Amino acid sequence: MKKLSLVIVLVLALAASFAQTFTEDFETWTVLTGSYTTGTFTNQTNNITWSYGESREEGEFPIAGKGLMLRRASDSYLEATFPNGVGTFTFQYRKAHTGASSRQLELLVNGSQVAITTEYGGFSGEDPTIHNFSHDVNTGGQVTIKIKNTGTTTGNRQTVLDNITWTEYAGTEPTWSVTPGFISGLDYVLGNGPSAYQSFVINGSNLTDGYFMVSVPELSNFEIAREDIVPGTPDGYWGPGPLEMGNEVPHTIYVRMKADLPVGDYDEDVTVSYFSYDAVGETQEDKFVTLNGSVTAPPSTDPVWEVTPLELTGFTYFEGMGPSKSQYFTISGSNLVDNFMVNAPASGHYLISLNNTDFVGELELIPTEGAIQQRIYVRLEAGLPQGDYTWYNNEPQRVQVSMQTPVPTDPVYVTLSGSVGAPLVRHWVDFENEGEVKQGYALGQLILSNLNWELDEVLVFNTPASGDWYDGNRSARFYGKATSRMTMLEDKAWGGGDISFQYRQYGSDTRAAWVVEYSVDQGTTWIQIGDPFTPTDQVQTFTGTINNSRDIRLQFKIANDDGGTSYRRWNLDNIDLSDYYDFFKDVPTVVGAAEEVEITMLSNHANYSRTYTPGPVPVPDFNVMFHDCLTLIGDGPWEIDTDIILNKQPDSYWAAYKVNNVWTAVEMVGGHARLNVPAGTFAANNEIELLIGYGKNPTVPVELSSFTATINAENYVLLTWVSQSESNISGYNVYRNTSDDLSSAIKISDLIQGTNSSEATTYTYLDQELEQSGTYYYWLQNVDLDGTMSFYGPVNVVFSVEEEGGSPEIPFATKLENAYPNPFNPNTNIRYQLKDAGDVKIDIYNTRGQLVRSFSRTHDAPGYYQINWDGRDSSGKSVSSGVYQYKMTSGKYSATKKMVLKK
Repeated sequence: MKKLSLVIVLVLALAASFAQTFTEDFETWTVLTGSYTTGTFTNQTNNITWSYGESREEGEFPIAGKGLMLRRASDSYLEATFPNGVGTFTFQYRKAHTGASSRQLELLVNGSQVAITTEYGGFSGEDPTIHNFSHDVNTGGQVTIKIKNTGTTTGNRQTVLDNITWTEYAGTEPTWSVTPGFISGLDYVLGNGPSAYQSFVINGSNLTDGYFMVSVPELSNFEIAREDIVPGTPDGYWGPGPLEMGNEVPHTIYVRMKADLPVGDYDEDVTVSYFSYDAVGETQEDKFVTLNGSVTAPPSTDPVWEVTPLELTGFTYFEGMGPSKSQYFTISGSNLVDNFMVNAPASGHYLISLNNTDFVGELELIPTEGAIQQRIYVRLEAGLPQGDYTWYNNEPQRVQVSMQTPVPTDPVYVTLSGSVGAPLVRHWVDFENEGEVKQGYALGQLILSNLNWELDEVLVFNTPASGDWYDGNRSARFYGKATSRMTMLEDKAWGGGDISFQYRQYGSDTRAAWVVEYSVDQGTTWIQIGDPFTPTDQVQTFTGTINNSRDIRLQFKIANDDGGTSYRRWNLDNIDLSDYYDFFKDVPTVVGAAEEVEITMLSNHANYSRTYTPGPVPVPDFNVMFHDCLTLIGDGPWEIDTDIILNKQPDSYWAAYKVNNVWTAVEMVGGHARLNVPAGTFAANNEIELLIGYGKNPTVPVELSSFTATINAENYVLLTWVSQSESNISGYNVYRNTSDDLSSAIKISDLIQGTNSSEATTYTYLDQELEQSGTYYYWLQNVDLDGTMSFYGPVNVVFSVEEEGGSPEIPFATKLENAYPNPFNPNTNIRYQLKDAGDVKIDIYNTRGQLVRSFSRTHDAPGYYQINWDGRDSSGKSVSSGVYQYKMTSGKYSATKKMVLKK
């Protein structure tokens, strides 16, 4: 008996000693570079996938060939999952770089630390010492192992790893696995089967006495094969099996979907069985691999093409400027046989181009190998008079796209719309006004078109000489010396857009190059416009662009100050400088760092403010897309259109402006909102702060869930509001009026201090000063710590004066009243009266009968009541414009009325 026990022990010891050993030496890794990255790599020899974080190649600190360098404890690691358990785990490591910080590695098994190395490298300078680490993990099943620096520091602790080895767990129980358990993508196009093959692997340990059988059902739509002598390829047999294999794992099994199957989706299980023997007899254990594939119909050979988008808008310019900025649509298609014809509108107002340079009325497109992907650029042509160019001869302006063969198809149209605005105000100098004469070259000043210029060695003869060129009666003549120049001494308001002038050589003088410059800092610095110009014996026209909205000055001077003193005379005439605004009236302007927002000034032009800068956003977590200060031109009122044109988010969009520390916000509908800025009576009312983005109302650091007004038992008006959260708020003021007009409302309260709490807070204010019957309107003003103010409301209440010695009027019936205002935006008051005390429920439905919002109230006395609805559903999201029904239920009473939300 002792001898038998000894034999069993020896067998187990031998089994443990012959557990298979695996190695990772990084020599086949191709993903590591000289930069720290995060990624994965699969060793094709042992099928182990390693994950690494903030790691790189070994660089100048190798152990033996390639290795992996960890950077720091916070995010550098090496990790892998082993399907068949781990026995002994070893690796080598060394210090990298020269930092003086001590290093220490830890080994984690299934997320728990099981071992750490000794500290090393704790001195300045390089350390080539190679350290060895070994730990008996002895854990079966699926095991995840991770190597990293101890702790969580973000400081560099570079360490190189190499020569990792591990043995599978050599317990006494047989274990085996099949990976992966699911294989998809066994697909092909009808008539092109079978599918490409894929594989799974059978692995295990302690499989000392047994064998494997692998099969699919006889009539399966899939077939299997074992690995050939050449690794990575199947042998010649493809069929249902069974395939019999011994216990010398791993085994690779290949699978594919059969040929000649009809169109459809297919799935099947591969059965993998392991048969072993014990004292009782043979036992069988099954595992399964699910296969999935599909057969698809061949792609259509019919011609397919589309044009996107089908509408282009916003082709605009000011009369005398043009052409408009170009836009484009795209023609794409496949299986095309012949050409496309693209025709601009017959009006000639719009032209088209393939390269955004050469614009014509007709284009022919030839597909390449049956496919096309082509942009077509469109622009509104120059030279058109002021007017709208959306229609022509009672037909919409549109580009026609048609495919010509094999049979001409119905055309597709891209609709266009645009306009030419009124000509801009221009600064025009033609030397024709009375007094615009300077008879000599000596330094002097001259008023030209109401602005003062300095002319140095420049004259304007009342009667030009025979060598002068002029258009009209006079022109300016430059002497041509290096000191000759003509300079504005005062600013021209409203900036500079485009500039043009005409010039010609005087007689047959020597020619020289000249420049025109502009300044926006009263002549301190000058910026050249375009290229230098050289007068010749032909009249030429210079054109250039400034596009600066600041007040501007011009200067003409020689291009290169060569100190010359000889005659290089030339004539200058017809200086034409247009105004420039950052936001032209009626011209959409794209703004924001990501160019996602479009702003259109509908009442007058506007510029970025030179006086004000934007303050902090009232709600810190608001997602800002545009935030800046603008100067609105004119006396107002002003209308401003705001639009989101790219990358729309699911949140609510808002546009808001601040005037005199008061914010006004409008929630966008479909990414659009129109702001109405009143003219008012305040100073600098044309200076606004404009904010556009998405999230909660950006101007309200207070989130109100309700604001109501009711008559209490003492016949006073009780105002109640509930704030869900507050931040940076000083407090509240209450305003009252006898009409729905905030501008003439009076403040009736002292400042009611805010709590600045993130929890819900209920506030009340009792108005005891009413003396006359009527309808009263109340607004709530919140005042921020920085002085910014916002308003809520109004809510209204019907007040009746008590008869002497009497009590408040008691309704004769329970009744649902009309909502007020109706139509409304964004708030309305749903009014009702109760003959007796009781519970009231108000339900609001959309036109599809879906419940949008519900209110429940309990009243301890009869009276007149109302509920304020802010146009939001039960989740707090603004609802769309439309008709809504509101239903009142109280006891046996029930009634329904309609109201209209107009945005």
